[in-house]
Amino acid sequence: ATRLVSWSRAGGPGVRLNWRAGALQGDDVVWVSPQGDPNILMKASLSVYTNLPGFWPWVDRVNVVTGAVNRVLPPRTGIFHWYADAAGRVRLGYGYNDERSVSSYVYRADDKGFFKTIDRAAEMKLEELIQPVMLLPDPNKFIARSEHEGFGALYEYDVTTGSYGPKIFGHPRHDVGGVVLSADETRIDGVRITEERTRTEWLDPDLKQLQADLDKALPNRFVRIVNLDRARMRALVEVSSPTLPPAWWVMD
Repeated sequence: ATRLVSWSRAGGPGVRLNWRAGALQGDDVVWVSPQGDPNILMKASLSVYTNLPGFWPWVDRVNVVTGAVNRVLPPRTGIFHWYADAAGRVRLGYGYNDERSVSSYVYRADDKGFFKTIDRAAEMKLEELIQPVMLLPDPNKFIARSEHEGFGALYEYDVTTGSYGPKIFGHPRHDVGGVVLSADETRIDGVRITEERTRTEWLDPDLKQLQADLDKALPNRFVRIVNLDRARMRALVEVSSPTLPPAWWVMD
């Protein structure tokens, strides 16, 4: 079972975050404010059994300083993952029906409206389900990963028409495996590509240059940029190799 605890950088005891509503996975963070607001969004549930009350998760606003909890989204039968946009509005939910082997997504344009099913796919029939990777300020669109043109690539998806727009990014020989969002989650800074190993193809020019500098400074090692400060003057990086376990470094 997993649980979440927060600590102040100044020290002191940890704060248990929503431990009473954890079931098995009690550390699922849905959203963190890029501005430093102490209130985060967490998924919560009470049971691991689908036939008991409290199985389908809801979303709470949790204060990482005080531990105070307030519910912001009630549970919805059939949905067990929730996603928020950059402003902290829960707008997307994912569900899976085990009896029918059917996956689905529900969506709403803001945090006030009703959720509607925007896509469902039967796993046994090898149907493709949309794969959202970033919610956009435009309430009718988000960025999604799709393989409808061959290799997995990124497209803008129009919810109102249920169709993909022009390709935003794709690799000629490999699937896009995932994305790296900016700190404020308003843009895609990089994409994950797996060749001989998984690497990040940086779309942001500053991060692309930083990666090149790190690779030069630490040759024959795998260097992954984990995080940056807001001024982008200090970077936290993970460094490893086939013979070295991962270590964490700070680059000024």
